Amino acid sequence: ILDIVVICDTTGLPLGRPTITVVIDSYSSYIVGFFISFWGTGLASTFSALKVAFAPKDAYELSKLNIESPWHGMGVCELLVMDNGLEFHSPQMRSLATRIHMDLQYNPVRTPWLKGSVERSLGDLRHLLPSSGRVEKPRDNYIPISPEKTASITFSALCQGLAMAFVDVHANQINQRKLARPIDLFRDSLELLPPPLLLGPTQEIDIVMGVQTARQVGNEG
Repeated sequence: ILDIVVICDTTGLPLGRPTITVVIDSYSSYIVGFFISFWGTGLASTFSALKVAFAPKDAYELSKLNIESPWHGMGVCELLVMDNGLEFHSPQMRSLATRIHMDLQYNPVRTPWLKGSVERSLGDLRHLLPSSGRVEKPRDNYIPISPEKTASITFSALCQGLAMAFVDVHANQINQRKLARPIDLFRDSLELLPPPLLLGPTQEIDIVMGVQTARQVGNEG
């Protein structure tokens, strides 16, 4: 959950604190997809972020987001590393992994350092967000300013800012651990081992990622 309050472009009313779901390539720390929601974490946010990560970015109008660098992230991942959220242990997630031949790996509980690339990327993102509308931590003998009154970023500006931060800024910053840019490492990995692509249209993926439920049919139908 981002520490900022977003306002609506049409009505000007505060939408609340957004939840961002990010899909990152572990080898290069290159961000291949993200999704913004206002209903918290869950299957809908996770599947929406995976659909963005799998699909070619030519389908999105990146020219309207003022992105200078091409967004190369696409293809189905072979191994998906996740934490122990309830949405990741759901039957829908296992069904998706079976359909697209993707392995699932869960991190041990309370070990965020095992997925350090995600934590570092989200930490860098918080420094790039504007100060207006920030949610402050509670302190003694201090009345914080209401973020709904100081919020100045709209939903469209947030989407544009995140896309520029991920594709133009984060991808071109040198990783201090690997001493290379994420975009260069990701290009090298594509040349050595291209990721598997989705065959044909994505209607089957949309059906698998759709809302599913189980019903028991009795003698009365």
